[in-house]
Amino acid sequence: MPNTGHLLTLAERLKAKTEKDAQEIESLTRKQFESLSASLSASSKAALHTTESVIHSSIAELEKNITSRFQSMGQTFNRKYLYSIFLSGGILMMTVFTCWGLITLYRYQIMDLRQEIANIKAEKMAWDRDFPPIQRSFSGLELYQAEGKNYLLLPEGRTARMAGTVDKREALEIVRK
Repeated sequence: MPNTGHLLTLAERLKAKTEKDAQEIESLTRKQFESLSASLSASSKAALHTTESVIHSSIAELEKNITSRFQSMGQTFNRKYLYSIFLSGGILMMTVFTCWGLITLYRYQIMDLRQEIANIKAEKMAWDRDFPPIQRSFSGLELYQAEGKNYLLLPEGRTARMAGTVDKREALEIVRK
């Protein structure tokens, strides 16, 4: 029976060795797993960092591109707006100067017309004062005084003839010769 005991011990040792090997395999597997996990984690972090860097650089490039386009568009619009403002200002200035010139011209014409009207009024007043109504009715008719007598001078080419009486007054007709 010693063989059986020896087999039992051998079986126990084998069993113990198998358990020990299983624990070592489990320990090595765990270490491998942890190593692989750490390696994957580092690789993932590196990949994420690389992706993040690429995204940041792309965003920075996109920002620069957008900024430059907006600046060029801004300059274009600024030029167009400035051109429009200067053109509008020029048209406004031309309109103001034209209106000023026309107003000045009309003012001088009005002053000339007022002066002419004033001169005509003065001439009319002088005419009314210097010429009696008969002279106004017959242009060229003049009063003449000589040797204490009053004469009525007819214009050249005219003659007076007796036309009768009007309201008991003698009437003369002035006709062409």
